[in-house]
Amino acid sequence: MPDPGPAPTLHGSTTARRALATASVLLRSLRPPFLLLTPVCIAIGWAAARSAPSPSLAGLILLAGLCAHAAVNVLNEYQDFISGLDQHTVRTPFSGGSGALPAYPAAAPAVAALALCLIAATVLLGMALVFRVGGWLLLPGLAGVVLILSYTRWLNRSALLCLFAPGLGFGPVLVLGTEIAVTGSASLTGLFASSLPLFLGSALLLLNQLPDLEADARVGRRHLAIRYGPAASAQVYAALILAAIVTLLLGVVIGALPPPSMMALVPFPLAWIAWRGAHRHCNHIGLEAPQALGANVVLSMSAPSLLALSLYLSH
Repeated sequence: MPDPGPAPTLHGSTTARRALATASVLLRSLRPPFLLLTPVCIAIGWAAARSAPSPSLAGLILLAGLCAHAAVNVLNEYQDFISGLDQHTVRTPFSGGSGALPAYPAAAPAVAALALCLIAATVLLGMALVFRVGGWLLLPGLAGVVLILSYTRWLNRSALLCLFAPGLGFGPVLVLGTEIAVTGSASLTGLFASSLPLFLGSALLLLNQLPDLEADARVGRRHLAIRYGPAASAQVYAALILAAIVTLLLGVVIGALPPPSMMALVPFPLAWIAWRGAHRHCNHIGLEAPQALGANVVLSMSAPSLLALSLYLSH
């Protein structure tokens, strides 16, 4: 009789452990805590529309937004692992990725498949919204798809594009896209309301890049902190915060935003904590001043939430 070869080594318990490990990597690659900003920005768009969408439309908008944001996160996790960036990154609670793939590299094909599925779901949901609402939704929809596909591989090689890409996604794409999906058009209220997540979203990612400065440079990235240094990034951060405040105030002065929108300024003192940490600790902010990164995250979540609430109360 022929030699049956070595006995199988994959037992049921081993297979189950690998499946659980892969599932854990997939879940962590989604970066669930960061997905919370998406429904906040969508809420701003709903409030700016001044009319409540039907439950089915609201669900479709929310699902499309979450799939788009999750696609960016998962694709970024996969591409950072493949490029070797993860091998040089010092992870903090707010930067450096989840660390899931370096801990279990065998899940890389599953993460790549999840990214493709999320991109496909985003496109299909977006097309469903276009057919339901109208062709104007193609503008923010196509912009969102371009941001998803190009952020990690190409936009990170340009200081200006990388700086504003996150803000464009959270601001005009999500906020104005939601308003267009609900009403069929964008308003001056929506435009000014979208400026808050535009500037705060860019400020959020700008500071979160500082702990990864050396690792990013090794894999060819050329974002603002690499090209001009962390000290310049701190000053650009201050300019973005100032732009958010001025735009909000201008929107109230000209009547595009209701006076209660001023409540969105309440958490802005947190920006001082974030700026001081970036100014004093530069690219060591993740280890020496993590509270600065934390303050920046809280600001980027709370100010848009208060803006959405103020718009709802005003209407």
